[in-house]
Amino acid sequence: MSARKLNVPQYTRARVTRASWLTAINAVGAPLRGMLRPDAGKWLARALAKEARKSAADSASPDAVIVEALEQLTSSLCQDARLNVVGCLTARDETVRLLQKHLQLRERMQMVPSLLATELPPTVFIVGLPRTGSTFLHHLLAADPTNRTMPYWESYEPLPPLSGSDQRLERVTRMLAQLERMAPSYQAIHPMQADLPEECVALFMNVLRSLQFDIQYRIPRYARWLLSQDATIAYRAYREQLQVVQHYRPSGDRLLLKDPTHACHLSALLDVFPDAKIIFMHRHPVDTFSSICSLYAYTRAIFSDDVPADEIGEEIMEGYWPIALAHMQAVRADLPTSRYIDVCQQDLAIAPIETLARIYSHFGMNFDNNVRRAMRTFLEGKSAVFRGNHTHSLAGFGLSENDCLERFTPYVDEFGLSRRRA
Repeated sequence: MSARKLNVPQYTRARVTRASWLTAINAVGAPLRGMLRPDAGKWLARALAKEARKSAADSASPDAVIVEALEQLTSSLCQDARLNVVGCLTARDETVRLLQKHLQLRERMQMVPSLLATELPPTVFIVGLPRTGSTFLHHLLAADPTNRTMPYWESYEPLPPLSGSDQRLERVTRMLAQLERMAPSYQAIHPMQADLPEECVALFMNVLRSLQFDIQYRIPRYARWLLSQDATIAYRAYREQLQVVQHYRPSGDRLLLKDPTHACHLSALLDVFPDAKIIFMHRHPVDTFSSICSLYAYTRAIFSDDVPADEIGEEIMEGYWPIALAHMQAVRADLPTSRYIDVCQQDLAIAPIETLARIYSHFGMNFDNNVRRAMRTFLEGKSAVFRGNHTHSLAGFGLSENDCLERFTPYVDEFGLSRRRA
């Protein structure tokens, strides 16, 4: 990836955030939106037909929990999402792809029973709200080859082909290039590259149980349904996919994973990974919540023309992320201190190597000169390859900084959080 400077201004309205050609497609295709209405039955039939054409053997059938999630997702997309034409096409094609991925995983697990006997390395999870520095920490830790992470090509497509060349890296590279053409500055909000570590979100999306759908599309009914469900359903499927990934590409002394939505389901995570160690990320809530608002606004603006800033602000501050923060703190309070460590985004930004040394020491991991050198090399390359400026404020989303500070004062005081943008 070549060096560049990307600038994301304060969000105002959807149409100004994306490429002009995308706006033109939405305008020309507007009459087709009725024909593209989300439909669980049609989408599932489409996925089953595609898989039947690819395999001479009988394809696996979808789990009942997948069908239930599909119905909830499509219903909320119809009622709530206000999709434009590109949004309708993307929601359909992406959901069909995810259904296919689920069917392929089911079929492979039936063909290769030893997949689910694969032993996972010890697990370390990075847990925190979105926009708290977890991506930077994840990438930095991945510079140590003893930390087993999933590059985007692997999390997006966990199954390698049974024969022929493996084109997963190339496919994900093309997908990210298309996203960049659609929203040219999005990389300044969340840097993505096919061969760099990525969140676990794609594995949860393969079972259609992820709040990532609500980040992409405004679907409050689906989000409420998901948060009312037993999250261990999704986490058991997630663990199975990790076993698949580790089976086909075994490596690492430990498995290093991260997904902001872990904060919403931390109890379920620990039920399924009872020996996991946790790195808790913390950032000043004024910066955290204004950045979350901007992330939601810019993401949804790719797929909808109706993304009011004030509506986003109210949704975020009255929604599941403040609840997730409280849940994270409650679970953390019951963990032995040997199982977790707290990392403040401000410390990571100012002194990354020293912060990493503290993490390694706390968990008894080897932080030798080779590890230190690898991380310094990553830091030097990061500044040369990618630089971005992401401007956001609570006021831009109709929110008050004073109200936010008053609400989260105990949290700010507990961790000594200061406002330090990075």
